[in-house]
This record gives sequence, structure tokens and C-alpha cells, in this order.
Amino acid sequence: MNTDALVAASSVLAGAGMTGLIQYATVARTARARQRARIGEAADALGGALIDYRRPVYLKVTAARDGADAASGREARWAAWSTVTRSLGRLQRVAAGIAGASDLVRVAREAVATTAALNDAASDVASAIRGRAPASRLAEAEDALAEAGDEARHLDEQLMAAAIRATGGA
Repeated sequence: MNTDALVAASSVLAGAGMTGLIQYATVARTARARQRARIGEAADALGGALIDYRRPVYLKVTAARDGADAASGREARWAAWSTVTRSLGRLQRVAAGIAGASDLVRVAREAVATTAALNDAASDVASAIRGRAPASRLAEAEDALAEAGDEARHLDEQLMAAAIRATGGA
């Protein structure tokens, strides 16, 4: 058998193998980049939903001070909360099984829980206003609301930092 033909055939096979490996690596790298982008988009959506939810929560207190009906703004809060829960669910789905994303999901859950606590604190303030609670009770409720708001804003920052770590900034 001709050694030149064997060398040529071996070279063609080695070249084809290398081409296949390069294509595989490119496809895998592209898939990872798309996954990181999906995680980043989901984290951004959750962060935005949390911020959007806080607006009607604070408006609940304003409505109480203005003497508005206790049900005022309830539908807006429910709609905004639905967006929060959908956004958290999407983030959990796209981050499932991805290395480095568990911290992001943990912070996201904590941010959602803190935002729910913020709503509870706003409800306490609104109840204290409507029930004409003593000034000390109202001040206590307002302090708890301010603390919950500070914690929620702090967790916004933590959520974005965890998203950057999980996605490499994608």
C-alpha cells in the first residue's frame, strides 16, 4: 500500500476530527452564553418586578393617610405581586442546574420574602392610621416599614450583584 495515500487519508481524518471538535466547542460556548443571557434577563425582570410592586405598597400607606378606602389599590398590588411570582419562577427555571446560579436564586428568594414583609409592614402602618392608633404605635409601625424598605433596596443591590456573578456580566 502506498504510504503517501495512508498519510493523506490520515490527515483528512484528523482534519475532519479537529473540525468536529472545534464546531462542538463553538456550539457549547454559544449555548452557555445564551443560558447566561437568559439568567441575566430573568434576574433583571425579577428586580424590575420587585421595584414595581413596592410602588403600590407604599401607595397603600398614602391612601390610608388620605382617608381612601382600604381596598384602594388592591388590584394593582395583586397584579404587581403576580408579576413578582412569575418572574421568580422564571428565574428559578432558567437557573436550575447552572453552576454558580444557586446563590442568585437564594438572594432572589430572600428579596421576594423581604418585599412581602414590606407589604405586611405597610399594612400595619395603614391599619394604625385607619384605627387611629396611639402615636407611639404608629411610629413603631413606620419605623418597621422604613427598615423593611431599606432591606428591600439593599437586596435589590445584592440581587444584581449575584446576577453579575452568575452570568459573568452577560
